[in-house]
Amino acid sequence: MGIQGRLAFLVLLLLLLRGLGWPAWPAAVALALRWLLGDSACCVLLGLAVLAWPWLGPWMPHWLSLAAAALTLALLPARPPPGLRWLPADLGYLFGTLRLGLNIQARLRRRPPDTFIDSFERRARAQPGRQILVWTGPGSQTVTFGELDARACRAAWVMKAELGDALGPHEREPTALLMLPSQTVPALGLWLGLAKLGCPVAWINPHGRGAPLVHAVLSSGARVLVVDPGLRENLEEILPKLQAENIRCFYLGHSSPTPGVGALGAALDAAPSDPVPADLRAEIKLRSPALFIYTSGTTGLPKPAILTYERVLQISGMLTLCGVTADDVVYSVLPLYHTMGLVLGVLSCLELGVTCVLAPKFSASRFWDDCRQHGVTVIQYVGEVLRYLCNTPQRPEDRSHSVRLAIGSGLRAEVWETFQQRFGPIQIWEAYGATEGNVGFVNYPGRCGAQGKSNCFLRMMSPFELVQFSMETEEPVRDKQGFCIPVGPGEPGLLLTQVLARQPFVGYRGPREQTEKKLVYNVRRPNDVYYNTGDVLAMDREGFLYFRDRLGDTFRSRGVSRGRIWGHPGGACWAGGGASALRGVAWMRWARLVAGGGAWSRAGAGWAGVLSPVGVPAPPPTPQVEGRERVHARGGGRAVTRGLPAGGERLRCGCARCGVRFILNRQQQRCGRWRSFLTGEGAAGTHARRPAADTVVGGGSPSDGSAPQGVRVRWAWLPCSWPPARPSTGGGYTSTCATGSLPMLPPISFVSR
Repeated sequence: MGIQGRLAFLVLLLLLLRGLGWPAWPAAVALALRWLLGDSACCVLLGLAVLAWPWLGPWMPHWLSLAAAALTLALLPARPPPGLRWLPADLGYLFGTLRLGLNIQARLRRRPPDTFIDSFERRARAQPGRQILVWTGPGSQTVTFGELDARACRAAWVMKAELGDALGPHEREPTALLMLPSQTVPALGLWLGLAKLGCPVAWINPHGRGAPLVHAVLSSGARVLVVDPGLRENLEEILPKLQAENIRCFYLGHSSPTPGVGALGAALDAAPSDPVPADLRAEIKLRSPALFIYTSGTTGLPKPAILTYERVLQISGMLTLCGVTADDVVYSVLPLYHTMGLVLGVLSCLELGVTCVLAPKFSASRFWDDCRQHGVTVIQYVGEVLRYLCNTPQRPEDRSHSVRLAIGSGLRAEVWETFQQRFGPIQIWEAYGATEGNVGFVNYPGRCGAQGKSNCFLRMMSPFELVQFSMETEEPVRDKQGFCIPVGPGEPGLLLTQVLARQPFVGYRGPREQTEKKLVYNVRRPNDVYYNTGDVLAMDREGFLYFRDRLGDTFRSRGVSRGRIWGHPGGACWAGGGASALRGVAWMRWARLVAGGGAWSRAGAGWAGVLSPVGVPAPPPTPQVEGRERVHARGGGRAVTRGLPAGGERLRCGCARCGVRFILNRQQQRCGRWRSFLTGEGAAGTHARRPAADTVVGGGSPSDGSAPQGVRVRWAWLPCSWPPARPSTGGGYTSTCATGSLPMLPPISFVSR
């Protein structure tokens, strides 16, 4: 019976029930459920209702209506939605998120609001002897709640005395700027002391020097700069410019070797540890700034992003969603000037009363020794941290630890699998989010390789869109009505998150134009507003999100920006280079291959043909890179390159004609069937299935391995099979393409001018 016949039969059945005087709503409800859910689970629900007949009898209709409902469920075709099997996990995470959000709203609507510093003070009074911080660096020490609170109180009184009435809460303006190396207990005491006064604080990367450091300090708007004595040279380079702006500078030490710079150490030792009145922060509101964290600067110079008290509590609440309790011990190697290190790390532990073990820097050789020594149960990571751990020599005690949970972001699928196979079944909670963003995603089901998961419930609470975008402008593509065009399941799209009253985009400190540049209007309907994350993600049919690319990465075309373009197993990667942001210069010189002799290994089963160096010798001097646009031989399309981060190992590229987008790096991102490689002058940059002979013209060929010097190059595409995983006898790798098998040579290095 076809679908039309089934529907006609069901309609007649409903009319019959109605004509007999019996209620027809059970069958109608079953029909609606079947259409909405498209799943045979409705039959299970109906079966449970029948079993509960003694209790439901007084409210249930006649048995014939129940039979009609069962028949309705049976006759309609069952097409379970792909994400239905994750419904229990979706509901569990949804309820946890709602509970966390309601708790935050209740806390911040009190007068005065109950902020993170109030929670810290309550725990310090209730459990003064509880261990809260363990410092593993030089002069290892353990700090209790009571000791940390005393440090914070002394810091508050010192800063209040130093600055007097000039110190206080100012909307959108930080009071102090902290430039301190790594994690230190004095730095945290100073930060908490300023928080007791209601003063927002900006944290800055201590590795900055010269003009970038001046920009960071001045863009913060802070009137006080506190510097670690070990950063004396960094400070003295820029001190005249800071003094010209009336910025007061202090060393967090007992003496100052620099004229015009004070020292806070002696005053902190002598200050009283009396409690600081909460009235000093009575003016704090839900959206008042609590912290200023600098962005990474991928789209320009770093900007101080505003973290409100509401946003800080939302981020710090992630540990609760992950199942972390007060009995856990968290280990963090991430810096305090980063949101994950300060807010998700230290502040979350202060909120929950969890012991936080802080290391001065990441050490792959000492990581597991620290975990075993301090009984660590939860670790924080960024993707490369776990990769470095997997690259260490195997040891018999690799699984001898108490770590049960890893929380972080940026973990690649192959590293995920290798990490769990080697170090045990550690649960991994991968998350995606931006410091200044208003929406984040969490991979709560634990799908390997996914950066997060969404569902219909979460999307109603925090709307977002993945839309088509232009390679040329890096802006969303509009339809005839002027609205953005959503992408399909599995297709990469630009992530836009809707700006609502309950999830605002606060933006950056400074000119309003910096914040307005990140907003997109009329995305799905007139006058709606979305935040442009600049990230390209893809979402599959089950709601899992995968990171694909980052738009607008800065390319230092006039500085020295080094990196590697990793070869392509489906083509002959024997020529190379980078791309500058300069239009009109349509050439790229040859970049020499890295000299042999290094040890090479495959990067993983996900892409067996991609080689990664274990020990690479210093590359020879390489020529300059000055090209950006490459013209297709057919159709006039252009292959446009987009940026290479300093020290990175990727090059973003794309075709303005057909929209194909790809990345060259160790972990070659799959983009349909197309893969790219560099070829010599005269090559036809086209997506047509052309013979291999047409892809190389003059000066040598991939087969003989010769490398022409000083020739122009163009981009070309060839359709490749998947996966390319057959090693060749010549030391490289081959892949069966439409054009035949071509050898893959080692990667190439380049610098830009």
